Amino acid sequence: MANEGLTKYTVQEATNLKLGQLGFDLIAESDGAQTGNWIAVYNPNDAHIAIDVTSAIGDSLTALDLCSNGIIFGQFTTVECEESSKSLIAYRG
Repeated sequence: MANEGLTKYTVQEATNLKLGQLGFDLIAESDGAQTGNWIAVYNPNDAHIAIDVTSAIGDSLTALDLCSNGIIFGQFTTVECEESSKSLIAYRG
């Protein structure tokens, strides 16, 4: 189904995703590209960082400059932090 990602979750499941109830993964630069299923990527660092994300729906991004405390939402299957000694928080979904 072409739009499965848009209608994949029930209302209760979607509410749980918004609250981060499925947990998160801390992804450091030293980890390289990580594969999984995430719905949001957060930059907890005090400076902007470059990230790569592969999206299951829509465009994938390379060297995206994510500002400090910035969040990007989507359905991501690969997440990578490109900044030395920095980490991302990727929320599972």
